[in-house]
Amino acid sequence: MKRRLVVAIPIVLVVVLAAAVTNIFPFRSMLAAERAIDHELEVLDATIEENEALVAERDALLTDGEVERVAREKYGYVKPGEQPYVVVVPREPVAEEAEDEEPDEPPLWFDGILDFLTGRDLTDG
Repeated sequence: MKRRLVVAIPIVLVVVLAAAVTNIFPFRSMLAAERAIDHELEVLDATIEENEALVAERDALLTDGEVERVAREKYGYVKPGEQPYVVVVPREPVAEEAEDEEPDEPPLWFDGILDFLTGRDLTDG
């Protein structure tokens, strides 16, 4: 009985280890791919919003009123007969940033293992 147990335990351990290896690596890749897809979808949404804003700005610049507004604000243009005025607003003093920032805490020893198991080490986030 003891001899069977001595032979069976290593066989069971090898089978469990093989099952873990063949399941963990594809699982990591799948989780990393899902994270990458989510990130790219966020980038796509931001790009679509930016594109819509640029299209709206382009459409607005096709009107005479918007062209006049931009010329007055950015370039100081005035119509003939108008008197231009420049209003200077005093700046507030810039506060110096405090250099007493706390350093980042080092990661815990098991964070690397969790990152490996979940595939987080394969992506940026």
